[in-house]
Amino acid sequence: MKPKLLTALLSLMLLLNFIPEVFAAQNSKNEALFEATSPFEDLAEYAMAGDIKGINSSILTTIQVPRKIKTLISKDSLHALNRYIQRMNQAKMQGQLGLVALNSVEAYKTIIDELQVEQLKMPVQVFVLDYVGFKIHALLKQDTISWKNLNDIVLSGHQQWKSLRPLISDEVIKDTFDTIFKGLSTATKSKNLEMLWFAAEVDLDMVDSLEGYFQ
Repeated sequence: MKPKLLTALLSLMLLLNFIPEVFAAQNSKNEALFEATSPFEDLAEYAMAGDIKGINSSILTTIQVPRKIKTLISKDSLHALNRYIQRMNQAKMQGQLGLVALNSVEAYKTIIDELQVEQLKMPVQVFVLDYVGFKIHALLKQDTISWKNLNDIVLSGHQQWKSLRPLISDEVIKDTFDTIFKGLSTATKSKNLEMLWFAAEVDLDMVDSLEGYFQ
């Protein structure tokens, strides 16, 4: 065999051996980040439910998250994550559970934004729609309702849905999400708190259906 051809074949073999390691590393990163989001989701739910025991347990877990994923996310995201955790603790000490929930939701989104999108089993919009539902609920738990913030997150969520919709063939899922965002839009315009909460709840429930669809 000619030396140049042998060198080329050896190089190709090394590359093929290296590629699975790269994919494994990216998948491991996503798995670690998904695991890191869990305590923030739990904390947001406990805070909105007023479950002090659950809050105390979850907040201790969230404090450990930045150390565990500091090599997996950007410095800016790590700084933001620590800032949200600090705000969560301050809000908890002041008894402002709505702010605990809101900062938990933003911490969740900070981690989601660091996912290796190309290695996901489903479109990243699915996870963002989950964030949208959580954030609407968190905004509705604030002492002062910001309709501007609510309108902004509804519009942002609708854009996410419109980009995801062409990837779905299930007509029931498409019709349901179309209705959800019509409801969210109508509720923000009419400032209907109950309707807004309910539509966001349906959004969260339907995210489970989206996950099942793509899996």
